[in-house]
Amino acid sequence: MANSAGNPLTMETLIEQQRLYDLIVRCWCVGVDTLDWKLYRSVLADEIEMHFPDPSDAGKAAPKRWLADDWVQVARGAEGFDATQHCVSNFIFDFDGNSAAVTSYLVASHQLGGAVFTLGGQSVHGFERTAEGWKIVKVAVRPWWMTGDPTLMGKAGERFLSKQAPRSAIARC
Repeated sequence: MANSAGNPLTMETLIEQQRLYDLIVRCWCVGVDTLDWKLYRSVLADEIEMHFPDPSDAGKAAPKRWLADDWVQVARGAEGFDATQHCVSNFIFDFDGNSAAVTSYLVASHQLGGAVFTLGGQSVHGFERTAEGWKIVKVAVRPWWMTGDPTLMGKAGERFLSKQAPRSAIARC
């Protein structure tokens, strides 16, 4: 048996796949949904490249480089929602020495008041192996579908920036 890159599937490869899975699910997704920004930050390299779509125009997703701490401040806009839930599945792991790419399906739901915005598609997390373990160096989100009100993204961000986000009281920074 081999992985999608044609490399033999070994016990070491399976362990590395599980490590990357845990970082995406337990740190990236759970970190943002529970507002545990220390946990979320723990998986990021000091500098990262993000390809996130403009919810008002899913075709626009210009890549941008960020210092990780600056990106976390942007991600904290999630505190402006009443709730979020990020679910990932259908993982494909590709290793190339000390680099890895993990492609997965993504469904991300965002609730504010009685309105909901949900995005479904594919995410790709790029990793580099460091002295501290695997770290995310790149994330790309490729929307396949959206439903609900995409303006909620901006409204939640405004709510957070104006310090009107009740969930900020439970955030762990």
